[in-house]
Amino acid sequence: MTKQFVPTKLKLIRPVPMDIDIAQASDIKPIVQVAEEVGILPGELEFYGPYKAKVKLEILERLKDIPNGKYIDVTAITPTPLGEGKTTTTVGLSQALGAHLGRKVFTAIRQPSHGPTFGIKGGQEPAKRTLAVAVYNHYKRLMQKPDADDIEIEKSNIILVG
Repeated sequence: MTKQFVPTKLKLIRPVPMDIDIAQASDIKPIVQVAEEVGILPGELEFYGPYKAKVKLEILERLKDIPNGKYIDVTAITPTPLGEGKTTTTVGLSQALGAHLGRKVFTAIRQPSHGPTFGIKGGQEPAKRTLAVAVYNHYKRLMQKPDADDIEIEKSNIILVG
C-alpha cells in the first residue's frame, strides 16, 4: 500500500551558501521511505546503503496495467551568462513539481563533466588537465607527514564515478 507522498521542505537561505554547506545541511529521506511513498515494495529494490537502491526490473510485471507517468527530458539549453543551464532547470522543475505542487517527482541527473566542477568551460581537454592536477595535489596532500594538521580533507577528496 502506498503511503502519502511527503515532499522534503525547502530551506531557503540568503545569501546562497557554498555547495558543500548545502549538501552537508540537507536532510535525506531513507530510500525505504521514498519507495513506500511511491508504491515500490521492499522486495523490488536492491539496496546500496540506507539512501540508495536500484529498482529491480520485476516491478514492470506488477505495474504493467498501471498508466505510465510523465517524462520530462531537459536537454540542449544554452546556459545563461551565470552558467544556469540543464542541471539548474532540471532541479528547479523537480523542486517546483515536488516541493511546491506536491507531485511525486523523481529527478535523475547524470554525472557532469569535470570542467565546470573545477570552474573551467570549453570541453573535456582543459577539464582533464585540471583533473590531473587536482589528483596530483590530492596525492601530495595525503602523502604529507602525519603531523601536518593543516590538511583539509574535505577540500582534498576527489570522487570519480564511472
